[in-house]
Amino acid sequence: MSIKKGLLFMTLMLASLFLVGCWQEIDRTPVENTGQTFRMRVAHGGSEAMLTHRALLVVQEEIERNSNGQISMEIFPSGQLGAEATVIASIQTGDIEMTVVNTAAMVQFADYLNVMAVPFMFPNHEVAFNVLDGEFGQYISNRMEEEMGVIGLGFWDSLDFRQLTADRPIRTPDDLSGLRIRTMENPIQIAIWQALGASPTPISFAELYTALQQGTVDAQENPLELITMMRFYEVQDYVTLTNHLFQTSQAIISPQFYYSLPSDLQQVVRDAVRVGIEYQRSSFMEDYERFIEILDENNITILELTDEEWQLFIEAAAPVTDSIRDQVGSDLVDYFQEAVEVEISRLAGD
Repeated sequence: MSIKKGLLFMTLMLASLFLVGCWQEIDRTPVENTGQTFRMRVAHGGSEAMLTHRALLVVQEEIERNSNGQISMEIFPSGQLGAEATVIASIQTGDIEMTVVNTAAMVQFADYLNVMAVPFMFPNHEVAFNVLDGEFGQYISNRMEEEMGVIGLGFWDSLDFRQLTADRPIRTPDDLSGLRIRTMENPIQIAIWQALGASPTPISFAELYTALQQGTVDAQENPLELITMMRFYEVQDYVTLTNHLFQTSQAIISPQFYYSLPSDLQQVVRDAVRVGIEYQRSSFMEDYERFIEILDENNITILELTDEEWQLFIEAAAPVTDSIRDQVGSDLVDYFQEAVEVEISRLAGD
C-alpha cells in the first residue's frame, strides 16, 4: 500500500468512527456452539426466475449442509416481506435476518453510498469485481456496520453495467449533442447525460419501446439483459458499450442475528455467501456473452470504446463526479478512484 493510500484509508476510517458511533449496542460476546438451531429468513425483490434467486438457492444449500442443519434458511422473493426500504429497516432491527438489495436503495440510509454512482468508474468487470472484493469494498462494509447497523457480506452484480443504445453511432461525447435519450427519473442519471451534451428525457420503462419506435427519443441506456429482454434491438441500430454506471447489490445481514451465531456458524454463513457470489458472477458472465450474441444475430452494430474515447466521456462527466464529491466527501471519492487506478495498473502488469 502506498503512503498516500494508507493515510487516506486511515483518515476515512477515523472519520467513520467519530461520526455517529455504533448504530446500537449489540452483544458481540462469542457464543458457544451447543447444537442450537437458527432460522434465517432471506428477502429479495426479484422473481424466482432471476439470477439473484438462483444464487441464493446455492447459498441455502451451502448453509444448511455445512451447518449440519443448525441453520434453516428460507428465501422470500418478489418483495414478499416488503419493499426494499422496509426490508433494510427490518435488517437493522433484526426482524429479518438477511437480504440482497440494490446499493442505490441503501443511499437513503447512508448517503455516502452515493459514491457508487460516480460515472465511468470501472472500465470492465474484472476491475469492478477486484475493487469491490478488496480493501475499498471492505471499508464500505465496515462503515455500514458502524453507521448503518447492517453487516455487508459482499457485493453482487445488479443487472451489470448500463450501456447506451441509439439510432446512430456514438463514440465520443460530441456524438451525443442534441441526442434525445430516455433516462430514469433519477437526478444523477439525468445530470450525467446533461453533462455529456445529450437531452435526457425521463420516460417510464413500460413506454420506452414505443417511444423509441415512434422517434420520441433517439436513444436509451440500460443493462444488456434488459436491452435484449425488451427487444430494443428492433428499434435501435447501435449499442455503444459505455460502461457508464456499474449497478451493484449487496448481501447484508442483521448484526443481531449474526452475533447470535457461534463463530463457526458465522464463518459458514460468510463462506456460503461467497460461494453464491462466485456462482452469480460466473453465471452472469455467461449471460453477458449470450446477450452480445443475441444483439449480433439481430444485426445490431456493437461499438467498443478505445481507452482514449472512454477518457473523453470521463472528462465530460467530471461535473457529476464533483457533485458527488460535495455529497459524500472528496476523501471517499479519491479513495475509490485510487483503488480503481491501482487495480488497473496491477492487471496491466505495471
